[in-house]
Amino acid sequence: DGVGKPFLVAYADHKPDASVLQQGAEIEVENFSAVVTLDDENRYKAVSTAVALSPWAYYGIAEGDDYATKFKQGDYFALQVYGVGADMKLTSAQPVTHYLVDFRNGVQAINKNWSTVDLSSLGEVKYLLFFLETTDVNAQGYANTALYFTMEKLTVDTIEE
Repeated sequence: DGVGKPFLVAYADHKPDASVLQQGAEIEVENFSAVVTLDDENRYKAVSTAVALSPWAYYGIAEGDDYATKFKQGDYFALQVYGVGADMKLTSAQPVTHYLVDFRNGVQAINKNWSTVDLSSLGEVKYLLFFLETTDVNAQGYANTALYFTMEKLTVDTIEE
């Protein structure tokens, strides 16, 4: 809640090509930058988390910087969360997508607050993979926007045997 509570600042990879994260294929989680591992013998169902922009991404989006271009109508910056089960396969065909900034459809306000993201569609998870997608990319397709986000209050439920 921003009152003496810790939160995570994370770097995440730019959203990979769809061929990298295919339903049914084995996922090598160690190849990705932002991974949460539920590392014990219990089984868990994803519930929710709270996320917000990091300051570096915020200022690049709001004002531009040496790399990023100030966002304009049509731009967006989205967090995508994938679940991976103990079998090392995706737990759902689609990620959970949360738009940290969304300048589509006439909106041009940047949310500076924490937003709760429902992760329940990911089902039973052993790992959570986080990626960021931005419309501000260079000619080679690499992100200009700083690929950082903040997260707190990750909630999972224990699945009883």
